[in-house]
Amino acid sequence: MEGFVNIDRQNADMNIDVRKGMPFDTNSVDFIYCSHFIEHLSHEEAWCFLDESFRVLKRGGKIRLSTPDLRIFAAKYLARDIQFWDSRRWPGKTSADQFNYVLREMGHSYVYDFESLQSLLKSVGFARIQQVPFEASLDNRP
Repeated sequence: MEGFVNIDRQNADMNIDVRKGMPFDTNSVDFIYCSHFIEHLSHEEAWCFLDESFRVLKRGGKIRLSTPDLRIFAAKYLARDIQFWDSRRWPGKTSADQFNYVLREMGHSYVYDFESLQSLLKSVGFARIQQVPFEASLDNRP
């Protein structure tokens, strides 16, 4: 996409591990889009990634994080919403098996709800934090 740089550890415009920093000048980036990545980092690694993101973003720049919402999964589990769990076709005989699959077996290290992600973002300096709905033009998974 014109004007964007795709960063990943492989098969990208720049093959780097962002947990070790980003090769951009301070205050040089307008927008960071991160889809289904932050939940694969430990809480400490996520803090480092967000701190580095804050460093490279221009004043007024934005970061958009798309990540599973722990609150939704917990609510579906507590409501015993079997249809929700079965519709995902995740392995497991029970909704508890499937909930644990989401939390542990998909490579997730820390699954956030809005409150916990907001707290983490504030801790590195982000100030105007808002939860926004799924946007098909940007996000590949609701």
